[in-house]
Amino acid sequence: MDDSEIHPIGKFLRLDYSNATYKREAIESTPNYTPSRVKIFETNKILAVDNVSNDTMIANTVTTKQDRNPNSGLIEYRDINLVNGAKYRNLTPRECFLLMGFNEQSYDLLLENNSLITKSRSILSPSKLYKLAGNSIVVPILEEIFKQIDTIDKKFLNCEKIGV
Repeated sequence: MDDSEIHPIGKFLRLDYSNATYKREAIESTPNYTPSRVKIFETNKILAVDNVSNDTMIANTVTTKQDRNPNSGLIEYRDINLVNGAKYRNLTPRECFLLMGFNEQSYDLLLENNSLITKSRSILSPSKLYKLAGNSIVVPILEEIFKQIDTIDKKFLNCEKIGV
C-alpha cells in the first residue's frame, strides 16, 4: 500500500444527517453524557465536529466496543443537536466497517440479511456489529498479504510452472 491509497477520515464518516439512515445510526451511537463518559469525551480524538470532518486526524484502531476509553475516535456535537443536547457520538457500526476496508454496499447487504429474532431484535445487534468490525482484519491489508503470498509462490516455489 502506498501513500496514494491513504484517504482522509471524511471518506469513512457518515456526517450527512439529511440522510435518514445516517441520522438514525448517529442517534443510536450517541451515548448519554454521564459522569463515567466524561473521560471518554475529554481524552479521545475528535474526528469531526458536527458534519465537518477533521481530515488531518487518523482514527485509532477499531476495537470491539466504541463506548470505551480509548476508542477509535468521536464526533463532537457543537451546533447540531441530534439527541437532547448530547456532546458527542461514537462511530457508528457502518463507519467502523468502512474504516476496516469494507465497502458500504457490503455493509448494507449485511443489514439486509440480518434476520429478526423478535419484532424489534435482530441477530446482529449494534454491539455485535461493533464486535465483528473490531475482530476483523483490514481488508486492503489482507489483500496485500495475499498478493505477497502469490508473489512468493511464483518466485520461490515455482508454482506457476507445475500448474498449482
